[in-house]
Amino acid sequence: MRLLLPIVLSLLTSTASAAASFDRKAWQQDYSQLKSELVDRYANLAWKASDAGGIDLPALDRNTAAAVASANDDI
Repeated sequence: MRLLLPIVLSLLTSTASAAASFDRKAWQQDYSQLKSELVDRYANLAWKASDAGGIDLPALDRNTAAAVASANDDI
């Protein structure tokens, strides 16, 4: 039991500090940069986005943007 209390307190402190330092705008900028780099550097991106590629990139983009927009911490 004595070992459990410091672990729980450590987790609570790290979670609280992560929420306090969360910067949604920075995450959105990172995601935007990632998309830009993929468009510029991923040679097969157009194929992946096609029906043959099997990935619905617009839906994936919408879901990811919504997840970042509703996030409250870095975890």
